[in-house]
Amino acid sequence: MDLIHRAVQQSSAARRGNIVEPPAVEPAPRPAPAAPPPWEAREAVEIAIDPARLREMGMINPGDRRSRLAEEMRLLKRRLIQKLNPLEAEAEGRTNLVMVTSAVPGEGKSFISLNLALSFVADEHFDVLLIDADAMRPSILRMLGLPPSRGLSDLLLEPGLDPSEVLLRDQRMRLTILPSGGEVPSATDLYSSPAMKELIDRLARSQRNRIVILDAPPVLATTEPVVLSHIVDQVLLVVEANRTAHSQVQHALDLLEPCDNVNLILNKSAAGKTSEHLGSYYSGYEKGRYGGRGYGKSGGSAGAAEEKA
Repeated sequence: MDLIHRAVQQSSAARRGNIVEPPAVEPAPRPAPAAPPPWEAREAVEIAIDPARLREMGMINPGDRRSRLAEEMRLLKRRLIQKLNPLEAEAEGRTNLVMVTSAVPGEGKSFISLNLALSFVADEHFDVLLIDADAMRPSILRMLGLPPSRGLSDLLLEPGLDPSEVLLRDQRMRLTILPSGGEVPSATDLYSSPAMKELIDRLARSQRNRIVILDAPPVLATTEPVVLSHIVDQVLLVVEANRTAHSQVQHALDLLEPCDNVNLILNKSAAGKTSEHLGSYYSGYEKGRYGGRGYGKSGGSAGAAEEKA
């Protein structure tokens, strides 16, 4: 290397040594992504429940707030709110899960489930999710005149399926429905899985003012209600007046024994010539007896719009 070339290199090196490098600039932190909106507010399938259909089925409807049925459901709703904690600010402390079942088929548990949901949405404080968990005999969509749809079983069998794709939402009523979904070989296995508990917890806590009602199959027809009773906060056991045997009710209570919050509802009792769907509400039960006004002594049976689910 010649002397001139070497001198140029030395001069360049010296200049580089005198340059003060600017301090490294930390990149600005990226803002945290916004939390996604609740499923049904984002993509839920929109439906419109027909008030005329509700009247035809003898159910609560927006234009009939003072009927005997509406008053009975209002009483039941208030008793439930006293037992639940649906407006707790912390999701982990919130209790808002109610299961409705019966001892045997035909006592009106789906009728009670749907009317209880309609009563809750009539209260401006609550947003209601009604889950048809009766895989054997789903009734909710049929009662509302809606076609079959994917639902709960599909969510449990297809991990990639987003709940917003199967939830049905009537925005005007603030009522969301999760249908039963497709047929499955064993709903008990699905309902007892960790995925079921995770799904129900997520659905129950996705809205600040949410009440979740599960319409479950009869206790003596399948083991599913016993499994579901472990993940809910309150259980309503519907009993049909003058029809369901004492031994059947007692057997159902024995199966639900691990659940501390079982409440009996006397349905389809009659006072004189006036039929009622909901005759009495019981705040609890004692092993070996149930009563209130006296089960089995209240006269006739169902009204014209009785629901056999």
